[in-house]
Amino acid sequence: MIVDIANSQKGALSGTSFAFPKPAGLGVGDAWVIHTTTEGNPTWTPPAGWTAEGQAFSPADVQQLAVFSKTIDGTEGATATFTPSGSESIYYWSWGTPGYGKDASQGSVSLGGTTNPITLDTGNVTPVAAATVLVWIGAPDISNGNTGTFTAPTGFSNLNSVPTASPIAAANHLQAMAIATKDYTTTTPVSASGGTYNASGSGRGLATILAFKTLGGGAAARAGGAVDVSTATGTLSASIKLTGAAVDVATATGGLSSQIKLTGAAVDTATASSSLSTNINLSGTAVDLSTATGTLNASAASLSASAQDVANATGDLTATIKLNATALASALASAGLNTSIQLAGNAQDQVVAVANIATQIKLSGSAQDVATAVATLAGTSAPMSAAAQAQASAFGQLTAQILMAGQASDVVTVTANLIVPVGLTANAISIAIAQGALTTQIKFSASAISNATASAVLSVGALVEYASEFISLGLHQQKTNISLSRIKQGLHQSALTKHLRRIK
Repeated sequence: MIVDIANSQKGALSGTSFAFPKPAGLGVGDAWVIHTTTEGNPTWTPPAGWTAEGQAFSPADVQQLAVFSKTIDGTEGATATFTPSGSESIYYWSWGTPGYGKDASQGSVSLGGTTNPITLDTGNVTPVAAATVLVWIGAPDISNGNTGTFTAPTGFSNLNSVPTASPIAAANHLQAMAIATKDYTTTTPVSASGGTYNASGSGRGLATILAFKTLGGGAAARAGGAVDVSTATGTLSASIKLTGAAVDVATATGGLSSQIKLTGAAVDTATASSSLSTNINLSGTAVDLSTATGTLNASAASLSASAQDVANATGDLTATIKLNATALASALASAGLNTSIQLAGNAQDQVVAVANIATQIKLSGSAQDVATAVATLAGTSAPMSAAAQAQASAFGQLTAQILMAGQASDVVTVTANLIVPVGLTANAISIAIAQGALTTQIKFSASAISNATASAVLSVGALVEYASEFISLGLHQQKTNISLSRIKQGLHQSALTKHLRRIK
């Protein structure tokens, strides 16, 4: 029963002001109801925040039924003081509805005809909520002091009444009142009929009806098949909403966490395979941390639909995984990638690259790195930079910072020293006079290659003069032959034959 009978307050009072006690166990949003019967028809002044739900006066034996209600807001004191328009002798009943608030009321008290048994029918109440509990309130006005018996209206149960054996004063009749309840599941207007008070004499009935709805908070929130605190097998936690087949704390296999909402076949923390992390939102067929094949890093990446996390991926992560900036650095590090190198197209990381990229060298077109380059470097006919010119004029080894034109081969293919500056660009000075071997990183133009691969042509006059020196010295023929063999080393065979013939 939603009316907390155990904590209700009732009794007889007389005077010009009445402090009605507040029932225990009421919380914010709950309803507090007070109704009175009196020999008279006073005008009542309730405290601020109270609603007059209706009052009616029966002139047959001069009796009034007045009903008031209030929604608990936490500002109430231990009592509520009501003032009648004159001095009155009354009987009151003060009760509350823990977990329920007022939804609607008839807004008046119905006055029946003079009958025996006395009928206690009401007018209509139109609930606002689809699920409410109706509370019927009835009081008889009888012309003598004999006792009677209440009957609840049709469909109502949980009948309770105040004592009917003690009058307020010898001259007054019995001050009897009763209540009963009924669950209601529509918003169709409804009334209470069939309620009676059976006494030896006839009289008139006064009755009204109110509707109460369940609250989201309070001691317990009932939904579906859930039960309230009084009928639960164990104490319910006020922060847990029970729905459907959910169970309360007492019957759960483990203590429920007040932060977990149970719906459908969900289980509480105690039966889960592992404590869930509140930082991870699971959707679809996702699993918690304990059953995942790898620990998900919620702050490092947002994985696309078909992507896998780093821990259970079969290989290096591919471009199908959408990674944020922090996750990218983490993923690259796990695969041994060097984030300082930006590779284009179908580039590979340093581990599988053919050779390290030389970032100082700018390659044109579909350029390749130094190890696999077969074509010239950029700058086909452009003048060399100032730094390159200075380097070109040095007598030491040339460095990779010098750009040469044409489809040059490198120095290792040159069979002889270059002759003075044939084939070199305008801005370069002679390289042939360099005293050291040129490095393999220098490219030469086509004309330079031609010049380099040509046989070193020595002056004929110088050659004859050189050979004649040996003859004029009267050296032995054997010495002459040795000298000639040395000369052969610097000449092509055709030229050598011709010169030897002349020398001989």
